[in-house]
Amino acid sequence: MAEKRDVVIVGAGPVGFMTALGLARQGIDVTLIDSEKDIVNSPRAAIYHPVTLELLDRVGVIDDCMDIAFHCKRLGMRYPDTGEIIEFNYARAALPDQKYNFNLHFGQHELAAIIGRHLAALPNTRVHWEHRLESLEQQGDRVLLGIETPEGRKEISASWVIGTDGARSTTRRLLGMEFEGFTWPDRFVATNVEVDLTSLGYFDTNMVIDPVNWAVIARLNRGHLWRLTYGEDGALDEETMWDRIPEHYRAFMPPETEYRIDQAAPYRCHERCAPSFRVDRVLMAGDAAHACNPCGGLGLTTGFMDANALFQVLGAVIHGHVGEEALDHYAAERRRIFLEITSPSAQHFKTQMSQKDPRKRAEQRETARKQMENPSSATMSAVISRRIVGDPMPVGRAMAL
Repeated sequence: MAEKRDVVIVGAGPVGFMTALGLARQGIDVTLIDSEKDIVNSPRAAIYHPVTLELLDRVGVIDDCMDIAFHCKRLGMRYPDTGEIIEFNYARAALPDQKYNFNLHFGQHELAAIIGRHLAALPNTRVHWEHRLESLEQQGDRVLLGIETPEGRKEISASWVIGTDGARSTTRRLLGMEFEGFTWPDRFVATNVEVDLTSLGYFDTNMVIDPVNWAVIARLNRGHLWRLTYGEDGALDEETMWDRIPEHYRAFMPPETEYRIDQAAPYRCHERCAPSFRVDRVLMAGDAAHACNPCGGLGLTTGFMDANALFQVLGAVIHGHVGEEALDHYAAERRRIFLEITSPSAQHFKTQMSQKDPRKRAEQRETARKQMENPSSATMSAVISRRIVGDPMPVGRAMAL
């Protein structure tokens, strides 16, 4: 006999945990399932913009994040062909009503764990690991899920289902939806490395602008752990990725530099979007709904803003403040945000970082310098992040967290 649940969230990553916490704080019964044995620890997203920090503040987890994260206040745009470095100061670029004027740096697995602890303290919440979604059937006002567990197959009948299970989403596949868009030809290689890059003149966050050796280099903690993400030809054998890391590193640090690689993982990056973020009683958020390249850190930012919008509007629907049609507003607005703001911005950052035309690189460099010098244009990145929040959700009398 199927277990009955109010909301089942498929995918226990940061977006899934955030959505669950936002719903649970409204007194809603929430079940989170994931096929993994525990929270995945891999070199994924690690930089959180002020707009995300404001959300973490509203749901009550910011203090725990501040305790363990590195507080980043500056970014350096580095141009190896000229040796120039253009400084971007987050405090100078803050909007007047912006509460935080810095970024936080720490692993997304650490953030998921923090949110998970807060979720576990609330009643009527549960997280089930090693629960793999195998089937999904819409049945009027319920959704029947077939799930494979270590104890065998079981069924859950849910009022609502939310897919936050990543770019390879099983939820999206079972709904029969395409993932429209394209995949970048180059491979991204994300490495976590113990090394003293501060002594080499690196800022706490760096964007290396180069047609071959482009990279994003950011400090991950208060010690010497750094994230160094670079690109390589996607046609190269992924199995020999580790053998090529020292050669790539030589573009960013002298050969005598001592370092220890903590983790490394290859990724194919996409610019893709589902045709709809809602199919009846199933909703999509985060990478399950859309995926973009990581340049600029806009992917997870958009996922968190999906979660923020979704727990508000679904909570309002469940509590009877608005009708179910409000969920169509969520689906349309969040898809618009990705297609009109997130993906074009991420593509722009990626194209700029690996620009092959020397003349265009010089023009981009001069534009970046002028933007940093002009207070009105220095806020551009904050404006983009704020635009990713999107229009307010139609939540009626419900109070947003």
